[in-house]
Amino acid sequence: MSSIGRYEIERELGRGAMGVVYLARDPRLHRQVAVKTYSLPDGISEELAKEFHERFLREARAAASLSHPGIVTVYDAGDDPGRGIPYIAMEFVQGQSLKQRLEKGDRRRSPAPGPPVRHHPSGHQAGQHFDPRWGRCGENRRFRRRPPQDV
Repeated sequence: MSSIGRYEIERELGRGAMGVVYLARDPRLHRQVAVKTYSLPDGISEELAKEFHERFLREARAAASLSHPGIVTVYDAGDDPGRGIPYIAMEFVQGQSLKQRLEKGDRRRSPAPGPPVRHHPSGHQAGQHFDPRWGRCGENRRFRRRPPQDV
C-alpha cells in the first residue's frame, strides 16, 4: 500500500484489533501525519460493515471537535477511492507512548491510575475513545509544558 487518499504511506506505526495507524506524508501541505484506518473481518454482513463505517466517521467528527493541548488534531477524514478504505488523518506527534515509558522503567511524572480517557474530560464528553488504553497515551514536547492540573 503506497497511499491512502492523498496521503503517501511511509510506514506502519501501530496495529490494533480493528485497524492500523500509518505514518504518512501529506504532499499538499508538506507535513507528516498519522493516518488511522480500520479493517473488518472477512464475511461480515453488509449491514454491520455499514454500521462500523458510520461509527468510524462519528469518531472522526468527535475527535475533530476537540481542542486540547493533550489531544492530537484531526486534519481530514474520508474514504480512499481506490480501495474504499475509510481513514482519519491527524497530527503526528513524535515520542513514546506512556506504556513504552513505563515498560522501560521510566516512572517520572507517572499518571494516576485509572482509564486514560478520564484525564481528558473533553474527549470523554465527545464519546472518545472507543478503546482507551495506556498505550494510546503519549508524551510530546507540547504536552509536557502544561502543568498536570491543567490537563
